[in-house]
Amino acid sequence: MISPPLKADVLVDDQGRPTDIFYAWLEDVSNRANTSEVATGNGSPEGAIVATKGKFYIDESATELYIKTTDSGSTGWAAV
Repeated sequence: MISPPLKADVLVDDQGRPTDIFYAWLEDVSNRANTSEVATGNGSPEGAIVATKGKFYIDESATELYIKTTDSGSTGWAAV
């Protein structure tokens, strides 16, 4: 079972960037759901990152979280 972050956990810093606690939780969710790591990069993954449905991606330049909604290919990413 995946434990949610505690209410006291700081998930974003004072500049709005995800913290290590957030990354660790998100990686745990991704590993258990997809047996893979969370992908990160700068910019939208749409058309650029090939993945299967359910994978996560963090756009570090905009601190946005995406999830893959289609079965394959590089399209079908949705911001969460």
